[in-house]
Amino acid sequence: MAIAPRRGFPIGFASLLVVTLFVYAVTTATIADSRNSDAAGNALSQAFAALLGGALWIAIAVLLVMARARGAMMPWAPWALFILVPAAVVAFFIAVGRFGEGDGSALIVVFALPVLPILYAVWARAPALHARLRPAGTSAALLAMTAVLSLGTISVGLRAALPSPKAQEERAAAEKARLEQEAKARRDAQERESATFAALGPDSHIADYLPFLHNRAFADQALTGIQKVKTRQADAVALLERRPLNELTELWQWNLLATREMCEAYANAFLAAANRISKAARSDYLTAAMDLEWQMPNLKWMVSSKCDLSGPLERAETNIKAVADSDRLRNFAVTLGELKTAR
Repeated sequence: MAIAPRRGFPIGFASLLVVTLFVYAVTTATIADSRNSDAAGNALSQAFAALLGGALWIAIAVLLVMARARGAMMPWAPWALFILVPAAVVAFFIAVGRFGEGDGSALIVVFALPVLPILYAVWARAPALHARLRPAGTSAALLAMTAVLSLGTISVGLRAALPSPKAQEERAAAEKARLEQEAKARRDAQERESATFAALGPDSHIADYLPFLHNRAFADQALTGIQKVKTRQADAVALLERRPLNELTELWQWNLLATREMCEAYANAFLAAANRISKAARSDYLTAAMDLEWQMPNLKWMVSSKCDLSGPLERAETNIKAVADSDRLRNFAVTLGELKTAR
């Protein structure tokens, strides 16, 4: 037996229905699109979809309450909805999670499950439909479909969440295979690296040794190799002309002669590095200043070898004093000034 409905156009119900359908459309579209971006974008879409999903089910619950208060339902229907709506909410979010994990079929639940209680609320609030869609049959059909879809989704979600010995074994095997593959890749890379280094010799160039110079496995051998390179003088001059000075901090260890060409090349490279210490030219001027500290061994070697670095040293001293924000840099500027007059 159905409760007698109240007559009159349901303006409030119709307005909420429009809002609910809009939220439904936005929610499902957001969920469907939540796997089409990068990891960060997908996570943001899923978080937004969760908020929209909560709003959607709140709107659906209010629709059902309004339909019960102002429309007509079977006497047992509110009790069934009291159980089914929470179950449907749980199933909906399980489906959202499974879709995010790659289960495309879960999108069917995302689209279909909210529609069933919305249809039931519309039917209950529209008594004109009851003559053609009988209350007992319509209530039983829509609520049964809601129950089947909800409980089925929850069941699938629980089975997927429960640990199984086979799944644990498969994960352990996959992890073992991954670790073995990574170890093999490392061994292969080390073997290729060792073969490349073994091929170097006195006829190689300093640039060939540079990648190994800061590798703990090859550093000492690389330095020894550089010291024996036949063209090390010309190579060092070429590197000073082409490479950033902060990549060439061990010149003093390379068994080089401080020839006129070497002194000029180093002076030009040091002057270029000093010119980068400027608030007007760069935002990382402090980093540029601190990078020059690594040149102290080279500077001492050059100055002791009678290279004229007075101009570059004066420029560096002036620029560092202009930007110095710590005793460390101020003391470094003083040290450069002392080197300038050490000749």
